[in-house]
Amino acid sequence: MKQSKPCLPYETSSKDASGSNNLFSLYFQAHVKKELCWMVSATLKYVDHVAFDRTLDKNESLFEFFVSPDLEGDFLDMMHKFVKHGIILEFKKIPNRFVLT
Repeated sequence: MKQSKPCLPYETSSKDASGSNNLFSLYFQAHVKKELCWMVSATLKYVDHVAFDRTLDKNESLFEFFVSPDLEGDFLDMMHKFVKHGIILEFKKIPNRFVLT
C-alpha cells in the first residue's frame, strides 16, 4: 500500500469547489477580548492541527487564523463557542492574504 505524505496544517490534498487542489489554508480574522487572548491561543495549541493563530494587531487584539480546509467545521465550532462566552467579539472569513493572484 502506498503511503501518502501527511498534510501540514497549512496545506491539504482536498479539492475546492472548482475541483482543483487547494494547497492553501482558509483565513480568518477575529477581535478577541484583550484579557482573554491567552485563552484562545492556549485552546488552539491544545487542539492539534485545527488552526494556527497569530496576533495581527496587538493594540486592537486582532488575531489571524490559518485553518486547514478539512477542519473548518471544527474551527467554526470552537469560534462559535468563544463568541457565545464573550471571548471572541467578532470573527470573519476572508481571502487568505498570502495567496498571490
